[in-house]
Amino acid sequence: EAELADFTIAEIEDGVHPGGAKPGMIGEMGYRLGHPLEEKALRAALSASIATGLPVTIHPGEPEGSMLAAARIVAESGADPARVVMAHVDSRAFTDSDYLEVAATGLYLSLDAFGRETSVRQRGSHDMPNDATRINSMMALAEAGYADRVVMSHDAALKWMHRRYGGWGYHHILETAIPLMRYKEVPEELIKKFSVDNPVRVLTIE
Repeated sequence: EAELADFTIAEIEDGVHPGGAKPGMIGEMGYRLGHPLEEKALRAALSASIATGLPVTIHPGEPEGSMLAAARIVAESGADPARVVMAHVDSRAFTDSDYLEVAATGLYLSLDAFGRETSVRQRGSHDMPNDATRINSMMALAEAGYADRVVMSHDAALKWMHRRYGGWGYHHILETAIPLMRYKEVPEELIKKFSVDNPVRVLTIE
């Protein structure tokens, strides 16, 4: 674990190779409930975050309980939860209470599958929501007092997700999701908070 942390810190301070780019975020750190090697890697990343101030993104596994288990590891590590983003919450939360339990730990919640309007994991542990239900969940979090802990993205990480190959692409949030938020009467202040202010806070290194 210490060696992994030192390796990560070196990349942050010196670049991913001599003279190379320096990371602005650590992750995504995969963590499935009960996986010892993934837990070791996550703890190393959190140690590097403590040492450098960089935020960490966690990619929770699908087994129920993975998100909260990862949040407990963050607390045990002594890392600042305000420097940690729990990714893919919209495709990992089994119930509305899952969102609230993770938000209560102080971590950021990333609803980042915007653009996936149908279930692409038809044999997954639960159904993928659509953009409208993602927005509903974001509003529920805001009403519960967690508006400052919500960020949004589209996870366009694979070739087929890009527009030239039939996917939704990088424009989807600006061209489709935010207009849908306005149609659903989400206040402009919250739209800006979710899409601009909160991400800026996460990515700013003091």
